[in-house]
Amino acid sequence: LKRGEVIGSSDATGAYPKDRPVTPADLVATLYAAFGIDPNLTVQVPGSEPIRLVDRGAAPIRELLA
Repeated sequence: LKRGEVIGSSDATGAYPKDRPVTPADLVATLYAAFGIDPNLTVQVPGSEPIRLVDRGAAPIRELLA
């Protein structure tokens, strides 16, 4: 992962994203991708329905992946 990157920008007070907002799910998807795991992977747990690793719509933060 690249370190020290600034992704997007915030409003004048730094309270809200102005552009390129990311979610916690996007961060998790980035970590999975960095480890070579497909973030869209669905795993089957015995006796349960399939579970997605990250929320639908989450995507790795490409700017952080080298």
